[in-house]
Amino acid sequence: MVLLCAPLRKPDNEELSEVALQNIDRLKAEKEVLITKAISWVLRSMIKHYRKRVTTYVTENKTTLPAIAVRETKKKLKTGRKNG
Repeated sequence: MVLLCAPLRKPDNEELSEVALQNIDRLKAEKEVLITKAISWVLRSMIKHYRKRVTTYVTENKTTLPAIAVRETKKKLKTGRKNG
């Protein structure tokens, strides 16, 4: 999943953003720290070009996504930074 981070920082790749969200859907129940961090990284990588989609996705899935991913993604949506 982490391999998707760099391409998702580029604009206009709706297909890749959808693949990323499908992968997150498959893995969001995992408790392994590296997987939960990867979910957070992917969501935050998508914000610049897919902000509306990420906002909707996090809102709709906030109870099933790893808490760290929700927290860090919302923080980046609000401040533009991971730790803001």
